[in-house]
Amino acid sequence: MIKRGQVTIFIIVAIVIVASAAAILLLVQTQKPVESPEVKEVGNFVSTCLQQVSEDAIIAVGEQGGYYNLPERTNYFSFFPKPYYIYETEDLVPGMQVLELEISKYIKDNIDFCLADFSVLEQKGYDVKKTGSNKISIRIIGSDNSVGVSAKIPISVSKGNSTSLVNDFYTIVKPVRFDVLLRASNEIVSSETRDPRTMCITCIQDIAENYGLQVTITETDDRNDFIYALADDQSNFTEFLYEYSFAAKYKFPDCATTEECFNKLI
Repeated sequence: MIKRGQVTIFIIVAIVIVASAAAILLLVQTQKPVESPEVKEVGNFVSTCLQQVSEDAIIAVGEQGGYYNLPERTNYFSFFPKPYYIYETEDLVPGMQVLELEISKYIKDNIDFCLADFSVLEQKGYDVKKTGSNKISIRIIGSDNSVGVSAKIPISVSKGNSTSLVNDFYTIVKPVRFDVLLRASNEIVSSETRDPRTMCITCIQDIAENYGLQVTITETDDRNDFIYALADDQSNFTEFLYEYSFAAKYKFPDCATTEECFNKLI
């Protein structure tokens, strides 16, 4: 049985706990830094650049089959070179981690061109300087059809007698269905590498349609090489169809007539 004195002690302890929690919360709130107008304006400028360059990176990587720096096995027939996903019987489809790495490389190499030494901000009286190198991290979220971009761009911002440091920026590009595009690519490649002597056009079209994609197959100057382009109207972060393309190398039989070709395929 709990005595009255014990109840009083419990009440006092509860009051102390609640008061302590309130004091900690108040302390955290009072210590939270207030973002100055200068920091906010510079942050908005950098974030706008990050958004634009991230979108450019996703478009460029799509044009080059998931790559910014192209692999050794690449077809250079078109204006945008295409990596081989199909190389006779070899399956060369990259994984999602490769796409994330390639997008981050593009952004890291090109973000400073957009920032343009902060000349736009200097015209407004700011003294803005980079204090270190850029670090970019990418996360492709299939369930959300999005690409999250985290960037550490260390910047010193000065105006008048005030100097502040800004480091962390984040943006998101959506919708981008990289998971769908990669799954469709994998199925196409799996179908076509079983026998590099033939191309199953209906198989390719069926796979694309199952994923809600449009597919175009373009001939090159090599009778064995083709360019595949998967167009996705659901990856519509711009006003245009999003295109994801790659190359395929077959090993068609050397024959002159339909009968001769058929006999060589038996």
